[in-house]
Amino acid sequence: MINVAALDLGTNTFRLMVAEVEAGKALRSIRKEQVITRLGGGFDKATGRLSDAALDRAGETLRFFARVLAEEKVDAIAAKATAIVREATNGVEFLDMAGRILGFDVRTLSPEEEAAVALRGILAYNPPVDGPFVTLDVGGGSAELALVVSDELRGWVSMPVGVVDIAERVLADTDPPSEFSLAECENEVTESLEAARKKLGAPEYVDVVVGTGGTATSMAAIDLGLEEYDEEAVQNHRLSLEYIRELESRLASLSFAERSEIFPLGGGREDVIIPGIITTRVTLEIFSAGEMLVSDAGLLEGLALTCTDKIERR
Repeated sequence: MINVAALDLGTNTFRLMVAEVEAGKALRSIRKEQVITRLGGGFDKATGRLSDAALDRAGETLRFFARVLAEEKVDAIAAKATAIVREATNGVEFLDMAGRILGFDVRTLSPEEEAAVALRGILAYNPPVDGPFVTLDVGGGSAELALVVSDELRGWVSMPVGVVDIAERVLADTDPPSEFSLAECENEVTESLEAARKKLGAPEYVDVVVGTGGTATSMAAIDLGLEEYDEEAVQNHRLSLEYIRELESRLASLSFAERSEIFPLGGGREDVIIPGIITTRVTLEIFSAGEMLVSDAGLLEGLALTCTDKIERR
């Protein structure tokens, strides 16, 4: 029995998982930690720099993760950053800081790697889906759309519709957001998704969209009425397009403070949930899908599985 660790250093959230690996068996999670750092918060489009405040928040979380890893004694580690670090002019500065704090190298995933690794995590924990399907990973700095046929990645697109950027740039005009800003958000998302579908060469109809990431799991938690997060309940939960539309309408009518009272939105998802739901809803509409299958597993679990590859090659 060996232990592996995966770190997903995202634009809105940093996540860590420590898991046991036994030959011929699935990963068994021992410990998970999640901190909303908002690394992409206050991102300066003009200079392309991560803000000093965001780097400070990130450093504090990385020091916490370093203590967790010291306690758990892991045999292999995969630590990756995603969209905002790829884009930032001071992204190397962040990676150097992360390496110093954690004591090992941290690098970014390319969009293609991100799509492939996330799919690996999804397939390891989700039941087979009949026919072609698309996966949607709504992130803080970008959204990834992938076409899957017979459990194989046939194409992927990284779209510049990250929820942190949209929340700060488009939806922050009023509280609650105005109808004008909501329409502007939908227009941006629709344009990106239409272009993505054409680039993928995906069919105009799929039975289901598989959603992973904080937007999908938060919607599932709300639908289930959870008071604390339960990954087993969320895993493979299905959300109808009708429900997603109703939830979007309800949350968009609430103030930031009112949304913060709804589990699990408090503490950093109060503003980003709205562009996340809009992105999800428009995706289902574009692919004429009646529902979304929610996957708690995705990039983090895929990263952990890459650790097992390294161990097996020893």
